[in-house]
Order: sequence, then C-alpha cells, then structure tokens
Amino acid sequence: MYETLDNLLAKGVNQAAYCFEQAGWTPATWTWLFCAFVVMASIGTLTVRAGLIVIGTKFLLSVLLVIGPLFFIAACFPVTRRFIDSWLNKVLENILVQLFGITVVVMATKIIGNFIKVNDITKAIDANPAGIAVQVAIVSGILLYVIQQIPNLAGALSGSFASAMLKISMPKLNPMNAQHSAIAERASWAQQQQNQLSHGGAVKGSNPKHDLSQDLKDRIAAHNMKHRH
Repeated sequence: MYETLDNLLAKGVNQAAYCFEQAGWTPATWTWLFCAFVVMASIGTLTVRAGLIVIGTKFLLSVLLVIGPLFFIAACFPVTRRFIDSWLNKVLENILVQLFGITVVVMATKIIGNFIKVNDITKAIDANPAGIAVQVAIVSGILLYVIQQIPNLAGALSGSFASAMLKISMPKLNPMNAQHSAIAERASWAQQQQNQLSHGGAVKGSNPKHDLSQDLKDRIAAHNMKHRH
C-alpha cells in the first residue's frame, strides 16, 4: 500500500519536474509552468488525502485498541456503561475505513497511474501538454471525491451496528422477586375483596338504593372470591 502511494507521488513529481525543465522566461514557455503546478497540485493532493485515510485511521485504531480495557471496566458500572457504546462505534468505524480505504485507494492509484502512463507529458510530441495536465487534474478530482466519502460511509454503517450489539437482554438477578411480587398482589386483591364483604352489609336507616347497590357489589365480590380460588 505504501509503495503504491510512493509510486504515484513519484510519477507526479517526475511529470512536474519535466514541465519545470521546459519552462523559461519567454511567454511561450509559461504553459509549462501552468502544467507543472496543475500536475503537482492534483497528484500531491490525491496522495496526501489517500495517505491520511490509510495511515491516519490505522494509527487511531491502534490507540483505540490500546485504551479499550478502560471502556470494558467502565461497562461494569451502570453510570459509565454507555461509554463502551461510543468506543465500539469508533472501533468499527475505523475498521471499515481501513477496509474501504485500502480498496478504494488502491483502485484510485491504479487508475491515475495508468492514465499518466498513457498520457505522459514527457513523451507527448503532438499532444497539448496543458490539455494533458487538465485531464490529470479532472481525474484526480473525481478520485479525491470518492476517497473523501469513505469516512461518511464507514460512520453510517458502524453507528447502528454498534448500538445493536449492546441491546442484549440481561437475566434477572433474583428471579424469586417476581414470585414474591405475584403472591403479594394476590394477597392484596383477596384482602380487598374480604374487606368489601365484611364492611359491605346494609346499614340500618340507609337509603334503599344505596343498600341495593351495596348488595350487588357484595354479590360480585363473593363471585370473584369463589372463582379466584
């Protein structure tokens, strides 16, 4: 990978150096100066951006793996448990950047390398050197745009995947608590029904409508108690 980037930069430097050799103080040779700057700027920018993607993310991935045990320790505590989600997200993102970066950068350097080989300014006799330099700049710009999309693509793919990895159902620490809770609920319900039966009798001198309603409630409570047990 590093040899590929070095060869690409060497081709750009050779093309620019030849253009500088052909340039002079006369206005007729100023086109060579334009070609030298265009070729060197386009090839140099493409090489630097590709190197940042491959070498930079490799360094960041190494740092993240070194400090990884700290995040696993933080995952043991509820307050700091969410930190490991961010760590996993960044680790997966840099891994995907490495995979996509190496693939795309190798393809891009091969494309621009073959294009320079076919449209070599140093061997151009009848061709216009300015036209070749502009073509090199256009191809380099397209490949540079493709390389710049790698971090966005990797971040979009790794974001949801890291969050899904942490959504694992945890077993209950004390399964007896659920049984005790259910028993307590049944006892509370039975006590309520018993209280309603014991205090639901008709009171002397009360309203007949109230007594009828209370009698209906007593019957419903008795029915519920019968079918409950």
